[in-house]
Amino acid sequence: MMGVMALVRRLLKGFHLFWAILFFFSGMAALWLFHWAASNYSQIRSAADIEKGVPYYEEVKKIIEPLRYSGFNALMMPDVKVSIDFTGKQWTLHNIHRFDKNGKVMLSDGRYGICGELAAYVYEKIRLIFPAEYDIKFVSLSESGYFLHPRATHIALAITKHSFFRSETYLLDPSFHKYGRISHFDEYAFFGEMNSLPFAQERDPDQSFQVGAITPIRIKKDFLVGLVVDEMSGKFDQDNFLLAITATHRFKYAGRYLLAFRRIEGRTEIFENKHLAYNILEQQTYDKLRERVVQLYSQLP
Repeated sequence: MMGVMALVRRLLKGFHLFWAILFFFSGMAALWLFHWAASNYSQIRSAADIEKGVPYYEEVKKIIEPLRYSGFNALMMPDVKVSIDFTGKQWTLHNIHRFDKNGKVMLSDGRYGICGELAAYVYEKIRLIFPAEYDIKFVSLSESGYFLHPRATHIALAITKHSFFRSETYLLDPSFHKYGRISHFDEYAFFGEMNSLPFAQERDPDQSFQVGAITPIRIKKDFLVGLVVDEMSGKFDQDNFLLAITATHRFKYAGRYLLAFRRIEGRTEIFENKHLAYNILEQQTYDKLRERVVQLYSQLP
C-alpha cells in the first residue's frame, strides 16, 4: 500500500512539473511575441495603412496589376541589334523601344517592359485620372534590392498633390507594383526628377549605355538577369571586349556570368554556366536567350 502511495505522489509531482514547464515556455513565447510586435509595430501599421488615403488607389492598381517587368520579349525581336562605340566607350541596343501611331510607348504584348517603358506607359494612363492639382514627374532613383548603383538608375513616378496648406507626395513604381506615400518606401534613394523621359519624348527606338552598364532582361528567383558589353582585361577595342548575360543576386553589387563572349586580342572565347542559368531561368527561356545573344554577337563587326 505504501508503495502505491509513493508511486502516486511521484506521478503527481511529475504532472505538476510538466505543467510548470509548459507554463514557463508558454510565458516565454508570449513575452517574445509581445516584444516582436512592439518592435515591428510601425512596419505592421505601415503595411496595413499603405492604401489608406492614397488617391485613386484602386484605379492605379488596376492599371499596373497586369504589367510585368521584363525586357526579354523586346530583345527577341529580330530587328534588334547591338553596336559598340569603342571611342566613346558606349554600346547601343537598336530598335529596342516601340511606339504606336501617336508616338506613345508600346509594351511588348501590351504588358512587358523595363522600368522606363513601364513608367512612360503608366504616365499616359494615370494623367487622365488625376486632376490638375496633382503634379506627376518621372524620378530617377536606386532601389535597394536590384538597382543599388546610380549607373543602374531605376525609373518610377512621383505624384504630388498641391494644396494651400501642404503638399503630399506619393511614389508609383510600376516595375514592382508599388503605390503609396513616399514615406512608406525607405528602400529607395532619389537622384532627380524629370517632366519627361528623353527616349519617349524623342520617340527614340535606340538605347545607349556606358561600357559596363547592364540593361535588365528579367528578374527571376531573386536574380536580375541582364545584358552587358564591357572591357576585356582593361582593354576596350575591336579586338578586346566582352558581350555577356549576367545574373546578379538581390542586394548584391557583383554579378556572375551565365554566358560570356570574350574577344581577347582578336580571338573569341566562350564561357557558359548552364547549371546556374537553368537554376534561375526555365531551360526553354535560357536556350532562347542564349540563341539570341549568339546572333547579336555574330552580327558585330
